Amino acid sequence: MHLVRWNRRHASSAAALAHRANASKVARSVKDQLRAATNTGTGHLHDEMTKRVYRFQTNSNLLFVGMDVSSRCTGIAIVDARGRGVASHACETHNYPDVITVGQRIRSDMADLFSRVELERRNEESESTTTTTTITSSTLEWHAGIEACAKNFTRGRFNAKGLVKLAQINGIAQYICAESIGEIPLVVNPSTARSFYEVRNSPIMTGGTRSEAGNMERKSKREEDENEGTVGTIEKVGMVGMVDDREEESDEERGMVVVEEPTLVKESVKERVFQFVQNRETGMLWHDETSSSRSRLDISDAFLIAWYTRVNHVFGMLAEDELLWKQFGLELRSVKPAASRREIVASHHKLLWDWLRQHRMFLNM
Repeated sequence: MHLVRWNRRHASSAAALAHRANASKVARSVKDQLRAATNTGTGHLHDEMTKRVYRFQTNSNLLFVGMDVSSRCTGIAIVDARGRGVASHACETHNYPDVITVGQRIRSDMADLFSRVELERRNEESESTTTTTTITSSTLEWHAGIEACAKNFTRGRFNAKGLVKLAQINGIAQYICAESIGEIPLVVNPSTARSFYEVRNSPIMTGGTRSEAGNMERKSKREEDENEGTVGTIEKVGMVGMVDDREEESDEERGMVVVEEPTLVKESVKERVFQFVQNRETGMLWHDETSSSRSRLDISDAFLIAWYTRVNHVFGMLAEDELLWKQFGLELRSVKPAASRREIVASHHKLLWDWLRQHRMFLNM
């Protein structure tokens, strides 16, 4: 009896050791193969993943919706599998009294936009001589992403009432989107999308001068102004030249050294996104002079969300392709124990995102 128990414990320990050894082997293989594909852009795994991404982009029935939801103006953008702009719209709700009315307007505008896109796709299909199938609303495959609403206060922009209202409208928009396309939309943190596309704040350099001997005097004056809340640091630095011009003697005449010093003025995040979107194929002059400045920025944010939703779809397609990973000995679902499997899957997902980010231009992402 004791011998039987000992054999069972021994067998269990041996199996556990074998599982751990296999998990360690798979983990190393995942890291080595995906890092090689990311760093070199060559190899069999890189080629196989690239083929699947390019094949995905040939699917004319795939459409991706991006939404930048706001109580004042909601931007909506639609792109196809190749990332080309299909349609866009600014849903203006500046003077609407409550969130229900805003939601009704968003629902109505989305229905009109989707119907217009479906009609245009059917017309394009009927004019084409290379295909035999007809596109209908049932054959179109929609996927959507909505920009996550703010969760924290921003000085001068939100109060508690505004933050709650924005969250309510965002939830209503998610429900409308899910009801319209039959799928729960992806909620996208805007910072995540900007980081993937490397859209960051970049300071604009503007000219200015300062005299080294006058640094302390101007610093004291600047601190005094800031304490009074009259002039910010950047504004004050930009006015240095004007202050010197009003003085009876110039710095050069007093024997002081004048140093050229650029002033840093930060461009807003939304302006950076707008410039980025302008340089991509949006398929329409949605940023013409007839559009309001605010709506153009909301639409450009929506395009960024739509593109990131498309990338997320590609990521999911690759991550869940068991046949692909089985070719390279990476059968992740069979890894035991469960804790090791979760760690390997997390590492696999991170490295796959690294590959997509590193080769996004090559992959037309």
